[in-house]
Amino acid sequence: MPTLVFAQELNEVLFVNEFALSRLGALIKEIFIVGVSVEGYYKGNFYVLKIADPTGFFTVLVPKEFKLVTDTEHPVFFAILGNISYMDHDKSRIPCVIAKKVNLVEKRDRDAWLVETTRRTLERIKTIKIAEEFSGDLPELKEVLKFYNLPTITLEGIKNLRNMDIKTETERYIEMLKRVMESMLLEFIEPIEKADKLREEILEIITRLQNQNGVEIERLKLEIDEDEEEIDNCINKLLSEGLLYEPRIGRVKKID
Repeated sequence: MPTLVFAQELNEVLFVNEFALSRLGALIKEIFIVGVSVEGYYKGNFYVLKIADPTGFFTVLVPKEFKLVTDTEHPVFFAILGNISYMDHDKSRIPCVIAKKVNLVEKRDRDAWLVETTRRTLERIKTIKIAEEFSGDLPELKEVLKFYNLPTITLEGIKNLRNMDIKTETERYIEMLKRVMESMLLEFIEPIEKADKLREEILEIITRLQNQNGVEIERLKLEIDEDEEEIDNCINKLLSEGLLYEPRIGRVKKID
């Protein structure tokens, strides 16, 4: 099963043999990410794609023959399955993903990935916290995790972290998850606030322009700097709520 991690956790990994070891104990070899593309450029045999999530950016190396990627203008939502690797830069290793499969997806797919990746990250944080407080050996810790219905897949990673004396800094990743959840909440609230603002604007303009026969819908649209489909949807909703009615075809009037 491919690992799901946010960009921040991936960009802070340590490399252990063919795996990348995250500071929450995830041993990453194959990874699945969904995010919005922000830029791309050619480098050697690859097209380097930057994919954003609420915590940072993934660096994805896409083979040039993936025309779906190289011929697509940014920004778009991509779902990418790939293997973990790294790029050498100034005597350091930059974690990256070598793409094996790439698909164009929609925002709802990205949102579902955010929710599931948040859930799995929280499980790793809980596991690390239990491990930090547990004085027994790993087999005993495995039974404790089962008791709390937590996955045991990170135990090997925790063992590596212990052997390397790596500090996990779980509080920092808790703050990361807070940022992710805040971004999801804002994306949910902003359309509602936008719709409410458009609703108030339409009602105010109708009140100002209407006569005994109301106001022409086309005239109303000229007064509002918004997509016509959005205006039509809002008017239809106001009609269904009984706040407006149509005295004539193509005209609306506010009900006093």
